[in-house]
Amino acid sequence: MLKAYIEQKTGKELINSDGTLGFDRATMLDALTYYKKLIDNKVIQSPKESAPFESSPTQNPKWISGDFCATIDYTSQFSVIQTNVKWQLGITKMPAFTDAKGKTDSVPSMFIALNKDSKQLEEAAKFLNWFFNDKTAANTLTDVRGTPPTETARKALISSNKLNTAVNDIVNKSLESARVRETAYTNNSEITKIMLDEIEKIGYNGASPETITDEIMNSFNQKVKEIKNSK
Repeated sequence: MLKAYIEQKTGKELINSDGTLGFDRATMLDALTYYKKLIDNKVIQSPKESAPFESSPTQNPKWISGDFCATIDYTSQFSVIQTNVKWQLGITKMPAFTDAKGKTDSVPSMFIALNKDSKQLEEAAKFLNWFFNDKTAANTLTDVRGTPPTETARKALISSNKLNTAVNDIVNKSLESARVRETAYTNNSEITKIMLDEIEKIGYNGASPETITDEIMNSFNQKVKEIKNSK
């Protein structure tokens, strides 16, 4: 949610491809202040209560009992989430400002790359084309690698009743509005951990948004330097 908030405000990635931050201090402070407001007004659950269910939020008793109106997760988890409740779930895109400058409504679950120095580059490309677009491959993989990124594969799964049509509809709508292409820095797992660890200090320890803003920006810059030096 924090990434989405900032990207909508700036129209840029969280961290640019050159390693510079895609936001200024005022934007991050605004986002964290809003996050604290959500917790204080009990719009979202405090980390103190939600932490035991961090890896499986749909096991949270308040979700199962219907005390929560929504949860955020990957589309490939939709069918799993549905099994934990007694009502029919809907699915929608991330909330957005009416004047949002940029949005990332869809991101791939993983990437596959071809080595440009491969002696079998053409054959490798043919394999990936089959992997992503062949109906047999789609029905074999289903959504174990996330919701298929290609329309061909999604249609194949719908025909076999292996993909919820609501998931397909929301993916198509998300792809239409995807404006911000997130960089490797933005999606780096260590960057994500920094962000999660820092914002939880607001909910756990009552740390101020001002303090956490400075800590996040300093930690991001330091981590980017480490990543660059490790190449």
